[in-house]
Amino acid sequence: MSDPSPLEALGIFEVPKQLDDRETAIVELFLTAIDAMGGIRAGHQHGLARWFTTGNLTAARPLARTGNPVRYWTTLIQAGELLLAQPSPDPRLTYVLTQCRLNATRAT
Repeated sequence: MSDPSPLEALGIFEVPKQLDDRETAIVELFLTAIDAMGGIRAGHQHGLARWFTTGNLTAARPLARTGNPVRYWTTLIQAGELLLAQPSPDPRLTYVLTQCRLNATRAT
């Protein structure tokens, strides 16, 4: 696969996906996690918006830096559990969910 064109990198040619109720709940959990950490950098926000638009929710990774780490990690755990509930989930999600649980434990 070739590198994305500059317009693709800017999100100009994103094809929006109609999210189902579960996917919408996952996006809401990601947004709650972002709120729990006090916001994110503009560049990272742009990337997340692209993943939310295209429905590529397993690629979305809000990164904690400040804010409420307990709320952040527990919200990501909820999102991870919903992602694992889909048919044929990405096998990497099990590891990521385990890491979220460990981080939640450390944050308390």
